Amino acid sequence: MKNIDFKKLLTVGDLVTLGLVILGFLIAIFVDLVSMKIIGISLSILGIVRFVMIISYRINLMLGSNKLRTKANTDDVRTTESKDKKAKRVIIEDFPGRTHQQTQEIIRDKKDFKKEITDEEGFRLLDENTEEPQKNYEQIKIEEKPLKIDLSELNDFTFEDEDSGIKVIAKDNKSDEKLTIEPKTPIIETEARESVFASKQIIEEPEIIINQDYKIEKIDIPIADLMETDPALGMEPRKEFEYLLTRVLKIARGVTNTKTAIFILVNSDRKELIIEAFDSDVPGSIAARRRIPFGNDIVSQISKNMKPEILTEISPSAELDLIPYYTKSVGVASFFGMPVFFNNSIIGVLCVDSEDTSSYDTSIVGLFGNFAKLIGNLVKSYTAKYDLVQDSRTLTAVNQFREMLNTDKLNIKGLYDSLLNSAFSVFENAISGVIGFDPDINQWVVFNTKNNNYPGKIEANSLVSKQSLAGTSITNNKIIVNVPNISEQVRISDKEEKLDSGFFISIPLSSLSGTYGALFVEGVNGADVTPYEVNILKTLASHAGSVIEQLQLADMLNKGMIFDPQSGLLNTPAFMRRLNEEVLRSIDFGYPMTLCLIQTDKYKAIDPENYPERSNVVLQHVIEIIQSKIRPYDLLGRAGSNIFGVVLIDVAVNDAKSWAERLRSDVAISIVKIKNDSFNVTVSIGIAQLGKDEALDDIFDNAKEMLRLSSLKANAVTVFE
Repeated sequence: MKNIDFKKLLTVGDLVTLGLVILGFLIAIFVDLVSMKIIGISLSILGIVRFVMIISYRINLMLGSNKLRTKANTDDVRTTESKDKKAKRVIIEDFPGRTHQQTQEIIRDKKDFKKEITDEEGFRLLDENTEEPQKNYEQIKIEEKPLKIDLSELNDFTFEDEDSGIKVIAKDNKSDEKLTIEPKTPIIETEARESVFASKQIIEEPEIIINQDYKIEKIDIPIADLMETDPALGMEPRKEFEYLLTRVLKIARGVTNTKTAIFILVNSDRKELIIEAFDSDVPGSIAARRRIPFGNDIVSQISKNMKPEILTEISPSAELDLIPYYTKSVGVASFFGMPVFFNNSIIGVLCVDSEDTSSYDTSIVGLFGNFAKLIGNLVKSYTAKYDLVQDSRTLTAVNQFREMLNTDKLNIKGLYDSLLNSAFSVFENAISGVIGFDPDINQWVVFNTKNNNYPGKIEANSLVSKQSLAGTSITNNKIIVNVPNISEQVRISDKEEKLDSGFFISIPLSSLSGTYGALFVEGVNGADVTPYEVNILKTLASHAGSVIEQLQLADMLNKGMIFDPQSGLLNTPAFMRRLNEEVLRSIDFGYPMTLCLIQTDKYKAIDPENYPERSNVVLQHVIEIIQSKIRPYDLLGRAGSNIFGVVLIDVAVNDAKSWAERLRSDVAISIVKIKNDSFNVTVSIGIAQLGKDEALDDIFDNAKEMLRLSSLKANAVTVFE
């Protein structure tokens, strides 16, 4: 204690720590939000820990120690040591039991100790169970002459120890008699509860008064200096988390002889380490790349073993091999890593390193175990707050979307505009757009786009390629996010600009009954894409799909249910009505009319029951070829399940057969590409011409029978004669 200068133990800068504690308590008491209360409590704990650690560190410096000492008994810590050419390695085996138990204060009764006089300190404390050393006590002889003390003259009798500053005042109020101390046994043994004085008259127990001599110095510090004004607090959860985490690392450096304190996240699924935050004397030597793949370094080993490890005597040649977050050698001689857990799984590693070989030993396990638990609690608070913020963002986007739809004259175009406006603020430096079906050209088209500081360009009215990412997303009703090798992929159109790097998201606008397009987002930084942003877009797309379905249903009702929503062709009832009209017109005007029924042949690879996605692609492929072969006034529509009907106006049966053969041949030689697979498809065709005195049912039944015969052969044309 003599080596400690109490005047230098506390500094003006400690008021900042006090302000941090007060700020945390104010947040915990006056803020109603639970997540903010947790942050406030964590802030207070952080400040208290920092204050205690700084004081401990200063005491160590005053005592001439350059190494952190703890009161914890580390004799019972089980460790495994190994040493090679690279470094000496110590693995703490019983880490879970040591770092997760709560610290208990051990209070010992005075009866458990004895006082023993020593030449150096006057006395020392001994445990009751400690064997008392045997000493030959000196014999103290007291003169034969009695000692007489007049208490009335010693009312103000005091004894002052200049070193301790303690005054002992003895006074007897019971009597004015003289106090006589008679000679006693010449040997006096000093015991904890024995008085060295023996008297016939009892003296009251001395009263101890502490004389506190101190000097008051007033320091004028503005209140604003004690308040935390960093904009990260109370703002975006991740920035706030990084700010608090950095403060924890500063404390870890402040209480140990450390060059760099760093927290590294562990992604066990992707087998990689992510540098989250650090505080270092050599920040320029920290790896600029934030993601480091698993390897043979010490941080990767801690991530796998989930146990704290200490490295000492690190060889300079092996420094960069063992410590992955440095880009160049900085003279690290010792290292300590502590795993951080959340929900019973490892989420990161808290690392410190030093130029001193003996900076870390098992005595710091308990201390850094508390740091690890503090970081785990910060992660828990951050996760809860982040979930609340993201849920709020999702709800805000959905409410904004619904408000935009609240109009009596809502149409598809207005819906697309509202969807883009709602999705616009989710990503920065990105472009978003909506893909819908254009019945006039029977194609998926980019209807509208909106750019948010994105350097690239996607043209509106671009035709969507079926083999593109967006086309695949619509066809398979599948969300596509962050496709690998994006530069080699067709995102929307064959004529688009190549994207060297970045991200692409395509979310289908779907409901329970079908898919009506897609919402896509393209940006420059794939790291900006998180499950929360994707979930917001997914929620918006789901609402938009439901609204589109309602609009299309209303449109179909207005049109009398004429078109098939999947193919864009006349549905079966509408086709049969139109066929009947053409039969009557042919009879009245006396020109020939031929009905062709077309059906794709059955193959296991495109079976609608097992592969509905492939079947839909094949049907669209066949429809496109049929449309390219008919005249504008010929009739095309659905004549049943997977059956297409073509009415050739003013075409005799022989000419119709030639037309059907060309169609069959073109379909057979065409190739359908689905993802990475290529398929060939064939069709069977049945033909019947309207005969004299025949009606609608006659020509339809004849053509259907011919279609059945062709299907038995496959890839055939059969004519009713």
